[in-house]
Amino acid sequence: LCEDYVPGCVHFAVTSRANGRNRLIHAANEDSSLALSLADSLKRIVQFRKPSEGYRHVSFSVSGQLAGINGTNEKGLSVSSTLLLDRAPRDVTAQGDIHPVLVKRMLQHAATIPEAIAILREARRNGAWSVCLSHYPTDSLCYIEYDRDEVVVRDNLTRLIGTNHALLLKPTHPTPPHSVHRLERLQDLLKKYENDGISSQSAEVLLRDQFDGRRQR
Repeated sequence: LCEDYVPGCVHFAVTSRANGRNRLIHAANEDSSLALSLADSLKRIVQFRKPSEGYRHVSFSVSGQLAGINGTNEKGLSVSSTLLLDRAPRDVTAQGDIHPVLVKRMLQHAATIPEAIAILREARRNGAWSVCLSHYPTDSLCYIEYDRDEVVVRDNLTRLIGTNHALLLKPTHPTPPHSVHRLERLQDLLKKYENDGISSQSAEVLLRDQFDGRRQR
């Protein structure tokens, strides 16, 4: 539930019709600086949920966390997220649902992208996040940025790349250089796959890339 443990997220997605010989791909990672020093405590886990009401779904989190920021459900809806570091931070004294709760709600109750968007719009939000939604059965892709007061949606996409700064909302804080560098690096890497497309194996390679464009090493 601590936002500080996910300051280095990236996510990207490409629809099947724009992915060469491959099908829809939706990928994300959570680079945690805390995990480097708390490796024995922040164990990565996969949760399988079978709620009494709603859809079965899988979410990815750490030990002790009851929900995550990335997951997929049995209807082919997948959700990935990044914290927006150039927007106002979450007001810990204000009422509102934290982001992992909203992700869990979308996975449990949404069978389509419009249903997931409606859940975000109707929620009492707290914090600023980006969300990528993909729907495998319809080969659909959507990108959302929200904060406590606003939800901005860009749908009917074929490709999406996001890191930890806002692409749709207006920044209220300085954009972290590390987020810009990671976005530029990911864009450069993905260009290599424009013709043949991205497989799950190549997506894994991309997410494990450690090159720092600022330091050139």
